[in-house]
Amino acid sequence: MKPPERRKAKQGLSRGKSIALLLVAVIIVSVLWLVGTVRDANRMTIMEAASGGHVKEVKKMLETGTDVNETDDDGRTVLMRAVAGNQMEVVKVLLNTGSNVNAKSKYNETALWTATTMGVNAEIVKMLLVAGANVKDSGPTHHSADEKNHVEIMKLLLAHGAEVNKKDQLGDTALMRAANRGHMQVVDLLLASGADANTRTANKWSVPVLTRAAEGGHTGVVKILLKKGASVNATDKEGNTALMWAAWRDHPKVVKTLLAAGADVNKKNIVGETALMRLAEMGYTEVAEILLANGANVNAKDNKGRTALWWAAIREQWAMMGLLTEHGGVR
Repeated sequence: MKPPERRKAKQGLSRGKSIALLLVAVIIVSVLWLVGTVRDANRMTIMEAASGGHVKEVKKMLETGTDVNETDDDGRTVLMRAVAGNQMEVVKVLLNTGSNVNAKSKYNETALWTATTMGVNAEIVKMLLVAGANVKDSGPTHHSADEKNHVEIMKLLLAHGAEVNKKDQLGDTALMRAANRGHMQVVDLLLASGADANTRTANKWSVPVLTRAAEGGHTGVVKILLKKGASVNATDKEGNTALMWAAWRDHPKVVKTLLAAGADVNKKNIVGETALMRLAEMGYTEVAEILLANGANVNAKDNKGRTALWWAAIREQWAMMGLLTEHGGVR
């Protein structure tokens, strides 16, 4: 091979090695980038650690400089996330590390609001209050399905000066929420603490708390409210009473309780309906028998002249039609 040809061959080999080395370098960098990306994807954030109850991870992050008051895009703090996850041990760590207990999110939520609204363990509510949470920022306690826990939360809030008749964003009081859930102990506690037994919803329907309890079929709550002075014949904006709603929801025990307390069996709403009329349409014969036995006017007419039997017939409620006819009902 002539010298110029050898030179060209060497240059070709050198160029080939350079390209190979470059390719190897690119591969190595790509692998490292991929490994780093996977590691980052698998790396838990303090928000995730807090809401998931990973105490060790939370402590480690705080020790390495993560801000205890870090917030998410909605302004919710690590503490709020831990509270929402019902993570008591994480809450304890965060409070002991200087978490701002009264910080608010973009939606004006606080850790205490989150705790009471979501019905978390009462011990978390206690920790927040002891740490200086403003009781005025507490939310409605209706999400606590466990009545015992609900009672403990209410005791804590009342002991720290919560306003017993305060209304939430929807216009409901704690009593309204408790009555709606049928939580007798909570209702008893609130009434003993000065709650208004005749409170109403703040919406356009203006529903009395007694009606809420009756509609839900909560006989025990209805009895407590009546004992504490709830008006048995109070109406909502449409003129409906607790008796009407108890009848229309097929709650015979509640119906009997209300009638025994003096509920007007023939009271009419704004369209002239009695409890028996709409009930006839639904076909609830057991409740109809109770109403008839307590003096319900079988031939009462609504504002358009329709009777209970007319409603039963139009809905083809045959058993109801037979019952009403037996009691002298006409269309």
